Order: sequence, then C-alpha cells, then structure tokens
Amino acid sequence: MKMKNSKKQSKKVIIYARQSSGGDDQSESIDFQVEQCKEFAIANNFEVIGIFKDYNTSGRLYPTGAENIAATDMAFRKWRGARSFEKEFRPGLGAALSLLPQGDYLLVYDATRLCRPVQNSFLQQYLNSVLIEANAQLMTLKDGCSNPVSFTDNLLNSIKSQVNDNQTQLTAEKSRKAMKRLKDLGIFPTSPKMFGIRYIGGKEKLVEVIKECIPVVEFAFDQVIKMQPYNQIIRDMNRLFSGASKGKAYYDSSLRHIIAQPFYCGMMYDSEGMLIPARQMEGKAIISYETWKKANEIMARNRKEPQRRKKIPHPFTHLLRCGYCGAKMIGGLDAGKEYYHCNRGSNLKRNGDCPKARVTLNLMRPSALFSGLKAAIAPFLTLAMFKDLENNEASEASRRELIQLDGRKQKLEAQKNEICDHYAEGKIDFSEYEYMINKIKNELAEIISKITKIQGAYSSREMSKRAKEYLAKIEDVMNDRLEPYVFEQLLRESIRGIYCYEDRVEIDTIYGHRIPLRRYIQGRSRNFPRFRYKIVPKEGNKKVIDLRQARIEVIYIYGTSNEHRVIVDFANMKISEQI
Repeated sequence: MKMKNSKKQSKKVIIYARQSSGGDDQSESIDFQVEQCKEFAIANNFEVIGIFKDYNTSGRLYPTGAENIAATDMAFRKWRGARSFEKEFRPGLGAALSLLPQGDYLLVYDATRLCRPVQNSFLQQYLNSVLIEANAQLMTLKDGCSNPVSFTDNLLNSIKSQVNDNQTQLTAEKSRKAMKRLKDLGIFPTSPKMFGIRYIGGKEKLVEVIKECIPVVEFAFDQVIKMQPYNQIIRDMNRLFSGASKGKAYYDSSLRHIIAQPFYCGMMYDSEGMLIPARQMEGKAIISYETWKKANEIMARNRKEPQRRKKIPHPFTHLLRCGYCGAKMIGGLDAGKEYYHCNRGSNLKRNGDCPKARVTLNLMRPSALFSGLKAAIAPFLTLAMFKDLENNEASEASRRELIQLDGRKQKLEAQKNEICDHYAEGKIDFSEYEYMINKIKNELAEIISKITKIQGAYSSREMSKRAKEYLAKIEDVMNDRLEPYVFEQLLRESIRGIYCYEDRVEIDTIYGHRIPLRRYIQGRSRNFPRFRYKIVPKEGNKKVIDLRQARIEVIYIYGTSNEHRVIVDFANMKISEQI
C-alpha cells in the first residue's frame, strides 16, 4: 500500500520489529521487517524517529512499563506460568511506546509483530489505550492504518487476534503430534544439535557423522570407562582435539552431554523416554551400545558417591560393610598399607566387636602363606565375565524373535493410527479411544523394550571374540596385573557387597550367592589365604578356546601342607570344602 505524498509537514513514525525465536542479538527476520518498513516510510514521505526491536521474544508478552497490568491479567499469567523461558516483558516495545507521543504512527510489518495476545488477555486493549492516549495510530504494511478509537477497527483487530491465537494453538498441537510420531518411529524430529552430528535434511531427515569429531567421542567414552578424573579428561580433550570443537574449548558440560547422548551408539529416546534404535544413525554408530551403557553407569555411580582422594584409589568403597553392625567401612593408610575399618560401630555405638572387622587390602611385603583382601578376591572378578557372556547368550537366542516382534510392532502402530482416525471422524467416543490407545501403548512399550535389549546385545562374532578375550585375561586377573580402572570395573560388576568379621568375610555375588571366605589367622594377624586355580572344560576333554566352554576351579589354601582347602567352581557357582 502506498499513500499519497503530502505537501504538509511529513508524518513521524516509530518502527517496531519482533521475531519469536532465534538469537538474542541478530535476526534476518527482524532485519527484513525493518528494511521493509524503512522503504515504506521513504515512499510515503514519513520521518522515522525511532527503530526498536525485540529479539527471540513472544508476541504474547507485555511491554516494559506494563508490569502492573500484566500482574492482573489472569489469562496471561496462566499462560506465562506454563512457560520456562526467562523473558518476562518486551523492552523494545516498551521503548517504542514511550516515544509514541512524539509520533503519528507506530509502524510494523504486520499486526502479529506487535502482539499475539492470549485469548481473553488484556494486552490488545492495553496497546489500544496507549495509542489513544498518545493520539497515534497503528500502521501495518499488510493491512494499512488502524484507528484505535474506531469500533470497527477494534472489532476486526480483536477477531484477527483470536483467530491468530486459535490457529497458533492448532498449529502447535499438530506440530507436537507430528514430532511425537517421528520420535516413536526412531527419527529425530528436529535438527540434531549434538556434538559431531551434522543435519543434512530432506524427506528422510538424514544426518551425517563429522569425521573429525569421531576421535573426540571415542576418546571421551574410553576415558570415562577407564575412570579417569573428569577434569583430566576435559584438559586432554582441549589439548588433543582443540580444532574439532565449534566453541573455544570443551567444558564439563561438553563431556556430560557427549556421554549422555545415545545417538552415538545408534539409539535415541522415543516420546515416552524409552530407548529405541535411531533410524538416522543406521550403520553410522560411533560406539557400541555396551560402551554407551557402561560409561553412563559409571557416571551415574560417581554422582552418588563422594569425591575421591586423587592419589589413592578406593575400589572397595561402598562394598565393604561391618558384619557386626552393618555400617559401611571407611578406608585409610597404615604404614603404607591400605585398610578399611568400621568407624560407626567403634566410635559411635561403642560395639566391642566392630574393631575386629578391620581388613587389610594389600601387604607391604609379599608372603608365601597369605595375602591381602585385594589379591585374595581376584578369582571373584571372573564372575562378571561369566555373567556378561550368559546375558548376551540369552540375548543372542532372543534375536530369533526380533523379526516377529518388529512385525507385531508395525501392526500395533497401524492399529493405533486407525483408532486415532476413527476418533477424529466421530466413530468412537473418547472413553473407547482412551481405553484402546492405552492398551496398545502398554503392549508397544513391552515389545520396544524387548527389541532394544536384543539390538543392544553382541552379535555372534562379537560374543565369540569377547569370550576369547576373557579367557586370555584370566591370568592377569588371577595375578593382580589389571589396571586399576579394569579391576574396579570387574569388582563392582561381580560383587554386591562384602561383610567383614573377625574370622571371615562373606561375599555377596551377582549370582545371589553369599560365599564365606575364611581368613588366614596367624598369631594376631588376620589376613587372607592365597590360592591356585585351573581352567577345565565344561564338557569332556574338549580344548577350551573361549570362556564359554570353561570352568575355573579355585583352591584357597590354608597352611603349607595343603590339608585345609576350599574349592570354588566359579563357572557353576559351586562351593565345597575339603579337610
């Protein structure tokens, strides 16, 4: 719309522009609005006396200066209370309105840039009253001039606002449903923002893994699994991979976001928060599901446990308990020897037996007769290996169900869509709709859970490789040659708790057995027995090539004559005592 030029003094206009999402300091949308308004002002011989902008701001918010009105607007307050963004008011609009008495028009690209009031909100009336008081009018490039004192103009603006608000709500609801559907299909509904993933787009919403970022992700997971201090990991990431980050550096939040993201192992969360395969990452996974799971378990455990002393690892913390009072035992050093004792029972409850629960983890000088708890408990670490293989053998057998489960899942999803259509067409009422949908949701949740477990398991080739690696590692386990992080990892995956007494410890294993291990008592010393072990085939005399085919028999020896032995078959969890 172009107005006729007047020979009289040119009208004064104030330009206002707003965009609802994006950055807080720059917007192509706002730049476009301002340029269009400037061109309009020049074409109509208007004098622009001010340009005001609100970035990343909702049109439902009141301008600054209207705080008291906003506080009494119940419709607005209800809407605002359900939102988590920080902005409360629009400073750009507030500044534009304060300059309004010096101008003739408030110029905007279209009416929605000025406001999108919540239904039944006072915002529209408030802005009209400000325009009337300033003896100014609203002018839009799309609809022309609007007089705030005109009943017809006000009625039209009110109707437009309600229609816009209703349309916005319908569009938002439709968008939410579309995103939910995509999520449940295993497709990230919006452009993924995680580190190392680039969004390509298209109908398939394709993504690609940035090659330069792969070593960063692999390094982060590897270091967390090795239980390195987080600060050290972040320092190393900044030193080794400074060029791979868009920002200036990696931070604690960078590490946590990387570890928490299942997209890297080809998984994602659906609309119900369940892990499902991510279609966009098929064949592009950077790490395995087991690696992702293990790293997240470690970080979750670290959040619950107190900060450790940097120079002294304490792998037994929270595992050792006093057998007499049940309290968690605490660690310390005595002449270079690590030990654990019951502090609560000894000092607080004054229990006379609690000091007897004290155990020494390591010996300063190796002995041919006895050892500390750390060396004596080494055979129990193999339980984690056996359990891991058992779990994945079960998963491997379940893989045969995968095709049937996937077929059933597709049928249920089709039924769900059909029920939604019937409800939309009025063929069924809400109670029938809700009952049928909930029934399908429950069955889908169960099926998706099974599918996730199966897809997270090892392949047959990976299982065989892992079983061979476990067998090769047995000697290092038994001879205490593991790196500290590997020892702690196996320890916590094998044992739920160790209850300490004067003459024995009782070891709660992941198999649900509590195995008593008697101490080696010599004079005032209460240490632990040494052991020997042998690997034997589970069946016949077949050659053992991986841990799935083996039993490990451990003989704990008390005394030099070998007359007193405890035999533990760790593969079958059988315990026998020979005297």
